[in-house]
Amino acid sequence: MAKVTMILPYICLLLLLLTPLGESAKQKRKQPNIIFILADDMGWGDVSWADLPEIPTPNLLKLKQEGTEMTQFYVQSKCTPSRAALMTSRYAYKIGAGSIEVYTRDRNNSLDQSLKLLPEYLKDLGYATHMAGKWHLGFCSKKDIPTARGFDTFFGSWTNTKDHFHHDAGGYDWNLNDKPYFAANGTYNTHLITNYTQHILTQHFKDKATKKKPVFFYVSYLAPHKPLMVPRKYIDNTDCNKLNKSEDRKICCGMVNAVDEGIGNITATLKELGKLNNTLIIFTSDNGGADVSSASNWPLRGGKTTVYEGGTRARTVFYGPKFLGKAPKEYTGLTHVTDILPTLYQAASGNTKRLPAELDGMSFWNKLKRDRPTDRHWMVYNIDSERDLAAIRLKNRTHDFKLVYWKKDRLPGWTGEGDPEELKYRQRRYKAPADYYRLFNMATNPTELEPNATIPDAALLFPEVKQEMKDKMKVCVLMVVIITVMMMMMMMAVLMMMRIMMMVMMMMMHPDDDDDDEDDDDDDDDDDDKEEEEGEEEEEVKGQTESVCLYGADGGGDGDGDDGDDDDDGGDGGDDDGGGGNGDDDDGDGDGGDNDGDDDEEEEDDDGVDKEVDEVEDSDEEKEGEEEDDGDDDNDV
Repeated sequence: MAKVTMILPYICLLLLLLTPLGESAKQKRKQPNIIFILADDMGWGDVSWADLPEIPTPNLLKLKQEGTEMTQFYVQSKCTPSRAALMTSRYAYKIGAGSIEVYTRDRNNSLDQSLKLLPEYLKDLGYATHMAGKWHLGFCSKKDIPTARGFDTFFGSWTNTKDHFHHDAGGYDWNLNDKPYFAANGTYNTHLITNYTQHILTQHFKDKATKKKPVFFYVSYLAPHKPLMVPRKYIDNTDCNKLNKSEDRKICCGMVNAVDEGIGNITATLKELGKLNNTLIIFTSDNGGADVSSASNWPLRGGKTTVYEGGTRARTVFYGPKFLGKAPKEYTGLTHVTDILPTLYQAASGNTKRLPAELDGMSFWNKLKRDRPTDRHWMVYNIDSERDLAAIRLKNRTHDFKLVYWKKDRLPGWTGEGDPEELKYRQRRYKAPADYYRLFNMATNPTELEPNATIPDAALLFPEVKQEMKDKMKVCVLMVVIITVMMMMMMMAVLMMMRIMMMVMMMMMHPDDDDDDEDDDDDDDDDDDKEEEEGEEEEEVKGQTESVCLYGADGGGDGDGDDGDDDDDGGDGGDDDGGGGNGDDDDGDGDGGDNDGDDDEEEEDDDGVDKEVDEVEDSDEEKEGEEEDDGDDDNDV
């Protein structure tokens, strides 16, 4: 037991050292070789299993039968935007690539160099990366070409050619890495791409230095993009010659047939090298078929450059029985070209959590292998302000709707030759601005035959949502009322606070107002005292008046009167006994008046009393007038 305890730490250390090596080897065994094949302007109806099969594609059909067809895979509606979205995992309109042909030979611009591309992510996981075919993401400097953006080698066209044999694009445009490859002149470009792919794969897996390294190959065909050119054998020696269609449609058929042949040759090379079972092959198109190329998107509406299904829904196949697990023959999960980068990164044993959060794509690798719905419930078809068009898709378990904004002079129809129904739709014109917005129920109307509704009556499609909107509207109205009342109360409170603050400020600005008030109170008290004194004087005068009147009435013949001194003559008043009194003046000459009953003296006395009473009454009236004036003044104050 002691010996086991002693060697136990060494055993643990050995396991720790061996575990990373085991995980690394296991990871390498899981990493598939990845061949991504992209057709150019190939329509939904340009395959042998289409609703109206016209073009034979036996090799692509075999991959579909042994793999999985993605029936809800979407791309951008034009060449450059789709390729930009594929390489960056970002919606094209977000990175300035939403408009048609933005990176052409006559423009001094390219895909943003700060954006990390798909081959660079795979190189981080140990992949060798190669490309053959159409780049179309700019070449205004050596830093913008494929070999500077993550590819080890490149063989093809930097832009879009005007001649599939002589590679004219306003100048010769067929290059090997960063230099023109003039030996390609005169050779059909589909053959050049296929042959180069076979050559690099053979060289890679036979070289001892690279054969154990996984490979990523981006095969970007230029067909069936216009101009319509193909070796005659792909028409005369195939079923394309049997088509009861125009010559252009037969040439388009031959171009697709040549691409299908190339797919068969590449898979045959992988099989010869013993690598087919360890390879994941993906096929799709950059956008829908174009009218000018006589492509077919039937029964989908629209075509290249439109945001309708015919321009954005691409035939897509995933092949790799060893890696796809329980994947179904048809996978209906909503997927987008921006999802390719994170999906391949995860398929290559990469941890998607290490990818930038700002990517628009999301991996559907595990969902595909387990036949489960994707995490994508919405997507943007495109937003193109230059051409006044946009579209968005919303899909969940209960609803699947697409909203289209299309402000062009006519509605797109279906690609067809001389079809009366086609002409009927193409000749329509909008009647009102509301017609620019069209809502489609993709669950019941996948071909967008007629819009299920325009914006004003969109709620008719789902009444339960309409009722929910009404309920939410009621809640919103109630909330508005409550908020309004609360705001009014807050305003009242603010006004009260402002009023109080103003009062406080006034008191602080005029601190002597209280003293003035006290002085006013003192003045009021003085006025009251004065009024009381005047009242007492008035009563005293009234008493005197009453006394004078009383004496004047009763003492007519008695001669009784009040005692008083005269300032001038010093005469004494009459005695209380009613007799005539003697008055002495200062010098002794004046005689006091006697009350002996003379009439003249009595009349003079009566006249004097009456005069005195009149003076008192006049004085009383003057005082009453003054009091009334004082009262009026008080009222005025």
